[in-house]
Amino acid sequence: VKDVPEGYIGQKIITLLDNTIIDSFANLVKYEVSLKYNLSYDKLINDYEYKCKHRQILINYAENQKEIHGNDIWVKRLIHKYDSNNCVIVTDLRFKDEFEYIKNNNIKYIIIRLEISDKTRKLHGWIYDETIDTDKSEIDLDNTQFEHILYDNYSMNDVKLIIS
Repeated sequence: VKDVPEGYIGQKIITLLDNTIIDSFANLVKYEVSLKYNLSYDKLINDYEYKCKHRQILINYAENQKEIHGNDIWVKRLIHKYDSNNCVIVTDLRFKDEFEYIKNNNIKYIIIRLEISDKTRKLHGWIYDETIDTDKSEIDLDNTQFEHILYDNYSMNDVKLIIS
C-alpha cells in the first residue's frame, strides 16, 4: 500500500501517543541519494513524478548499501536515529529482514499490516504497474504472519485497541 493510507494512519496514531515521530526507511534512502546525486530531497519526498523519475536510482542505491552493509542496514540506521523515549512510526516496513530485525533485537514495537483493497487504493491515486507492484519491495511480506491487521473498513477504535 502506498503513501496515503500509511501516512493517514500514522497521523492518527500521533494524536494518541506522546513523543511520536513518523519516519521511513525510504526517507533515509532519499536523503542519502539526494546528497550523492545532487537531487532535491524535498522533491523526492513530496513530488510523486520526480520520485518515479528517480525510482531506479533509489532502488539501486538501497540495494547496493544492503550488499555492502547487510540487509538490515536501513532498519539499523532508522532505529539508531532516535532515542528510546520516542515512539517511531515506520510507514514502509517492506522486507522480511527488516521485520525479523525489529522482532528479534529487543526493540519495543507494534507492527500493523494494512490490507487495503485495490478499489480503495485507486481512490488514493494508485494505478497498477506490474514492474512496481510485483517487485520484492511490494510482496516480500505477503505471506508473513502479523499480529495486527487493519482492513479498508478499520476505525479509530481498532487503532486504539492495537496501541493501548
